[in-house]
Amino acid sequence: MRHLFSADGRFFLFINTLTDLIILNLLFFLTCIPVITIGASCMALYQSTLRLADNTESYIVRGYFAEWQKNLKKGTLIWIPSFVLLIFCVFNLSVLPSMPPTFYRTAAFCLQFLILFVLHGSLLYAFLLPENYRQTVTVTYKNALFLTFKYLPYTFLCLCISALPFMLALILPRSAGLILSIYMVSGFSVTAYIQSIFFRILIRLRL
Repeated sequence: MRHLFSADGRFFLFINTLTDLIILNLLFFLTCIPVITIGASCMALYQSTLRLADNTESYIVRGYFAEWQKNLKKGTLIWIPSFVLLIFCVFNLSVLPSMPPTFYRTAAFCLQFLILFVLHGSLLYAFLLPENYRQTVTVTYKNALFLTFKYLPYTFLCLCISALPFMLALILPRSAGLILSIYMVSGFSVTAYIQSIFFRILIRLRL
């Protein structure tokens, strides 16, 4: 018990990690405000949580902005076409329910969800990949798409982790405000941190 509450015990380690994640979440929000910079912000967030999961991150703010500046151009070039595709899929999903219930509508629904799944996986790996796997935007896309299908169970697991807070908000409508409020404070960084922990296992499997 005494070791649990010592300066290097699990309790203080948890508090320090949680504090770092809240700071990361705030930095992520601030740097996402221009919208066009969301790609660079996601890359900086995931690279920071990877180091945090490895216990190699010493200066959260400095490390985050260093990654953000380094990947601003590449992250933006990855994000823009993905964002356009995302808007296209969301628009289609909003229109399809008004169509007659035909085989075409069902197939179109399945296709849109498949595209969103692949898009989520590709962006996830693009942001998590070590620097030597993302020398150029084309190489990053190629490696990310390959890993999306190579590690399909992990890709699906990460999608479930990302969707969990929103699913809980739908299942528990009375607590939706509280769930989403907590998510706004630390949800993006906590999600990235959990996914980064699992990604370390893939690194050990030698990408």
